[in-house]
Amino acid sequence: MSRPVEHTGTPSAHLSAPVTIDVQGSPHAVRHLREALGECFTVHELGADSGDQEVEVQLRLERRA
Repeated sequence: MSRPVEHTGTPSAHLSAPVTIDVQGSPHAVRHLREALGECFTVHELGADSGDQEVEVQLRLERRA
């Protein structure tokens, strides 16, 4: 089984338009990803659904002003 990749730097990221993504995983993993994305982009939660052991969240990413 492979280990997840952890990025330690904040890469330069540019969006020409908002991007919508669907994220699914454990609550911890989804929260960690959202926090990491929040370091580069403005993040809006469009919707969420929770199951027994995982969550699914739809996020919209926008470039920071």
